[in-house]
Amino acid sequence: MVRDGEADIVWKGWMGIAFFGACALFYAWQLVDSQPRLVIDDQGILDRTLGVGLIPWSEITGAYLRSAYGQSFICLETRNHKRWLERMSPVKRAMTYGNKMLGYPALILNLAATGADTSQVLELILKTIASVRQNHG
Repeated sequence: MVRDGEADIVWKGWMGIAFFGACALFYAWQLVDSQPRLVIDDQGILDRTLGVGLIPWSEITGAYLRSAYGQSFICLETRNHKRWLERMSPVKRAMTYGNKMLGYPALILNLAATGADTSQVLELILKTIASVRQNHG
């Protein structure tokens, strides 16, 4: 693709190499990092892989499950997704734009290697969102 393709194909090839290379480095780092990757508590959701800090419950408007290649993800809907994109590093922001081209939102919780059950985590998130709405009218 990169060596013998037309200009638009060469560009796509280089973008694929950059995107998947960044993903590989990101996941390699996750293997050696010992801190909790995902924390869900009364304050909100902290997924250290996103690099945006704590996402308070008041900012989360919804969540749903998506699957790709046998992997399930929890997609978070927020009041202002641009706010969270601005907090990401340039590499993570580029990865997020790649995800958006595939139809995913800005914030995706990937529970791979956490040992957590995706459907149970989604249920917890949805119950907490409903509770926050009920308590804050």
